[in-house]
Amino acid sequence: MINNSPSDHPADLRHQLGEFIRLHRQRIAPESVGFAAGGRRRTPGLRREELAQLCRVSVTWITWLEQGREIAASAAMLARLAQALLLTTAERAYLFELATRPDPEQSGKMTLHPPTPALRSVEQMTCPAYVLDRRWDVIAANTQAKTLFLNWGDTSLAVAPNLLRFIFAYPPAKLLVDSWEMRCSRLVAEFRADCGRHNDDPSVHDKK
Repeated sequence: MINNSPSDHPADLRHQLGEFIRLHRQRIAPESVGFAAGGRRRTPGLRREELAQLCRVSVTWITWLEQGREIAASAAMLARLAQALLLTTAERAYLFELATRPDPEQSGKMTLHPPTPALRSVEQMTCPAYVLDRRWDVIAANTQAKTLFLNWGDTSLAVAPNLLRFIFAYPPAKLLVDSWEMRCSRLVAEFRADCGRHNDDPSVHDKK
């Protein structure tokens, strides 16, 4: 599994979110969102008070958000922020990821399983490769991965192989995984970050 997600530490995420908002605020031409371009501007783009006006929140709230303070941002507020900042689809997704909130615009579009091309692509790779679903069940794995992870190729298993179950409940994993304890800690943090984006999905809470 390739993980390109931002740091999962709450303080790091808040500061990354604040920096993301500030940079995108400064790239917006005021006239493109209905403000006059004239007047003295110490920095390019929108002023904080202008962004606050577009989002229908206080300037203090925008300031604290950009400073990475521990404040809560609702999904509705983030949606208004994404619209005000003229974010692309990918940028909007990243905004919600940094805020650790599910995007209501995408909730109806998500599926439990990746598209077929993603499942087939693992067979084309020459290194161990696999695809996980939201529960981290292994739903596709090439021959190298099945061999490396020992029982992943066993079709007689009663349930689908699961990465967390493999790491914690399969004794040989301690010998196979380098720095097992450190990797376990990292995996749990990554899993919690993933689940936090899908708390409304009943399948995530299903314990096999």
